[in-house]
Amino acid sequence: MSSSSSLKALPARVLPLPGESLVSLIRRTAAIIGYKGPHELRSLLDDDAEVQANLNPLGPSPILDQLAILLRQPPERLAISG
Repeated sequence: MSSSSSLKALPARVLPLPGESLVSLIRRTAAIIGYKGPHELRSLLDDDAEVQANLNPLGPSPILDQLAILLRQPPERLAISG
């Protein structure tokens, strides 16, 4: 776990595809970076214990803000893609 102030963008920026879900974007990003799975990306979030596997219904929240930092995307774009 890390503090959101210490979160840094991931080394690869993956743009959401039209109509792509947030879970799909996280899976593609994890694969491009070489993570074993999306759980490794989720483990970077402060509230990982409370993060469910299905992030698609995620609305405005601290977790969405953290994902926005990691994925280098505006939180609004991630909420729409979910």
